[in-house]
Amino acid sequence: MSLTLTLHLWLTKLSPQCNFATRPAPPTHLPSPGKLAFPTPHSGTRSPSAKRPQANQRKWPLSSTSLQEKIKHEEARYTLPDNFHNADHTLYRRFWLAVASVSVALGQMDKAEAAYRTLVTNREDKNDLVPVFSLSGFLIHYGTTSKVQEGLGLTGSCLEWLDKKLGRASPQGIEVMGNIAEAEWKMGRREEAEGMIKEAHECIDELEGTKFAVYEDDEREFTQEWEKGLRE
Repeated sequence: MSLTLTLHLWLTKLSPQCNFATRPAPPTHLPSPGKLAFPTPHSGTRSPSAKRPQANQRKWPLSSTSLQEKIKHEEARYTLPDNFHNADHTLYRRFWLAVASVSVALGQMDKAEAAYRTLVTNREDKNDLVPVFSLSGFLIHYGTTSKVQEGLGLTGSCLEWLDKKLGRASPQGIEVMGNIAEAEWKMGRREEAEGMIKEAHECIDELEGTKFAVYEDDEREFTQEWEKGLRE
């Protein structure tokens, strides 16, 4: 199979907002995911005991190097003032999310972090905090103490932004609260972590009767499992 075809098949499986995994697509009446919705995975992203995957844990169709070579090929098609990330930002974002996902799967955390930082730097809209959320989550789940602290610092702006866009009582807001709680817990600030966990549970209760009600059971189940892992 050619590299181009393999890339096409791989990238079409990735949503523009994917991180390590993705929740089901939101109801059609919600704001456009490309503009507002955070990636809110239910498979390891909010894991307080996230472990780095082993290189042979999964078989991946592409290496991060192959993806980056394809990115360079796409970038070479443009001449200034045009560039790849402005001309086709959706594809650009998918490529770098793929680099991040593959790198995490292979245990190449430096490459994954660089990919998330690239997406933050080259955001199509500097007011879009989705890439910032992805980076902060990665730093909290996989980073050293200093990286966890950096990730925690980024969550404040994400939560404030979400408050205005969707409200804290939303799956995305609950996801950010989970990240904050995990970071506080890892840094030994248990009282602050407990407060955020309590707030997350309160927000889950508030999902009933809202446009996010479809996620209430999933959020409750996942958060209970996540909290159990945090306390072990």
